Amino acid sequence: MIAFGPETCRDFGAATRLEWLETNGVGGYASSTICLTNTRRYHGLLVAAIEPPGKRTLLLAKLEESLIVGQERFELSANQYHETVHPEGHRHLEGFRLDPYPILTYRVPGALLEKGLFLVHGSNTLIVLYRLTGYRPAFLEVRPLVAYRAFHELALEHDGIAHAAEDSGGVLRIEPVPGLPPLHFAHGGSFRADGYWYRGFEYVEEAYRGYDFREDLFSHGVWTRLLEPGREVALVVSTEDPTEVDPFASRTREWARRDRVVSDAGMTGETGRALALAAEQVIVERGGRGASVVVGYPWFPEAGREAAIALPGLAIATGRAAEAREIIRHLLATAERGLLPVAFSEDGGGSPSTHAGADPSLWLFVAAHEYTRAAGDDGFVRRELAESLLEILNAYVEGRPAGLDVASDGLLRATEPGVPLTWMNARVNSWVATERAGKPVEIEALWINALRIGAEIAGLAGRAADASRFEALAARATASFRAEFWDPRAGYLRDAAGEPPDGSLRPNQVIALGLPYAVLGDEEARRALRLVREKLWTPCGLRTLASSDPRYRGRYVGDSWLREGAYHQGTVWPWLLGPYLRAVARTEGRRAARLAARPSLEFLRAHLTQAGLGTVSEIFDGDPPHTPRGAISSALSIAEFIRIVKEVEAE
Repeated sequence: MIAFGPETCRDFGAATRLEWLETNGVGGYASSTICLTNTRRYHGLLVAAIEPPGKRTLLLAKLEESLIVGQERFELSANQYHETVHPEGHRHLEGFRLDPYPILTYRVPGALLEKGLFLVHGSNTLIVLYRLTGYRPAFLEVRPLVAYRAFHELALEHDGIAHAAEDSGGVLRIEPVPGLPPLHFAHGGSFRADGYWYRGFEYVEEAYRGYDFREDLFSHGVWTRLLEPGREVALVVSTEDPTEVDPFASRTREWARRDRVVSDAGMTGETGRALALAAEQVIVERGGRGASVVVGYPWFPEAGREAAIALPGLAIATGRAAEAREIIRHLLATAERGLLPVAFSEDGGGSPSTHAGADPSLWLFVAAHEYTRAAGDDGFVRRELAESLLEILNAYVEGRPAGLDVASDGLLRATEPGVPLTWMNARVNSWVATERAGKPVEIEALWINALRIGAEIAGLAGRAADASRFEALAARATASFRAEFWDPRAGYLRDAAGEPPDGSLRPNQVIALGLPYAVLGDEEARRALRLVREKLWTPCGLRTLASSDPRYRGRYVGDSWLREGAYHQGTVWPWLLGPYLRAVARTEGRRAARLAARPSLEFLRAHLTQAGLGTVSEIFDGDPPHTPRGAISSALSIAEFIRIVKEVEAE
């Protein structure tokens, strides 16, 4: 259990730096800070996936609450406006805990109010539970504030919002914007309509990131409910009929469901439990069309590259074989000319938005290999995957993917300058922040691995000619790889081969060294890993560029130009610890890898209580103290830490 006392909760600066996340399994979520002050445009109590897992829409931004005890009124909310916080409800906040969902405790003279909130799995439904402790009843006033806008946008006061509110039998129904689902509130109290705008909320994280940061929210009215000491009451908020929801039975089911997730994952201890639940949050159901992976919360969509990279940690290592198969099927079904989608549209329907990536398809071969090795399910590969995967390899060999071809040396070659085809794909407009033209090192290693795995699959499918062809091409590419990338004087792998070659010291060589099939001899790999350990390693991950490089950027701060310029120019990525430790295990042994993992696991235990509570951030500053940045919950970070924990626990 993650918990904070009054010293943290009543410190507005500290409380607003700690964020929580609840998800509903279909792409929707709730998220805010521990004092319920929204600091991002993405914060809200009900962000619904209108077309799961996409078209995410922020419906309910927050609840303004007041507790009336006798003749005294206590405001429990805390909002950031221009140069002021109003009201200052955080001053009454006695504690916050994640157990397993967010629970806040407010203390006022004569009363203690506990408030918990969670989402119903598989539904755009929020349940808020209140329990009063004290010697006399009190009244609770709740005013919902709605945004009704796409979650990337901001709402400003406008005439298009409908003020009408229908309240009957303790159930309020509003439909603020035509074309979006209505919202129902089963509140069980008395409602007073008085629709008006709350203006000028400020989201400090958006301001810090150089974006627009002010928003107006609309309230249709306020309801009042009597609270009796010791009796728990519920508020149900849903895009569906809330009277069909039993809030207390839903809570019991949710407790049991989360316990099953942890048990099925085989994870132990507080760290293991947190990682198992975090993994479950990023695996989403696609509206009855199978499972997929959301890159991270609160803003990332589905994506092919991250899904393929993360699949072994998220689904295979946690015993979710059925979801692993669904994710692989989904990705294969979206391939075009041999390429998997880099990202999927947020507009709903799950349609790909771009296929401009050389490696997502290649990562899928690695994922299929890991699945087969863990599950022993050759039949799935032979019956369902072989034809599609081999077609992808043939597409690469024949040069069908735009911007790629196979050179005479057997290596892949990027043929379109200015198109970021690797995971280091940061750009602003037409400016590519990390130019890696020619033959990037991890792309070539992935290509060699895909060819070797493809040869195995062809053999399983009885396609001996394909197997021989892919093996021969893999052998040629492997010989070329060493000649093109190994720098014997520097003692590491160049980052890209070309004219001229790119000798930047980056962690992409570690990706190459951590793949299932070796592309370099052990002694050379050990030399490279020593340099990586000296120049790139931190407890929270690997820097994306050596700090001695004049292009190094040690802090991921500022507007989009500055941040994108630092994204892969020194910023630390936790997921790179996974391939790094696998490379150490190959060259120095599993015991050495486990010892090397221990500082990172110590970091992880602390980090779970420092940013996105119970989950792992996307990135960290390259410079100490390695401040967490980016998305508060990253599928890649979670997946690789699960694999690391599993490996260490196996000792």
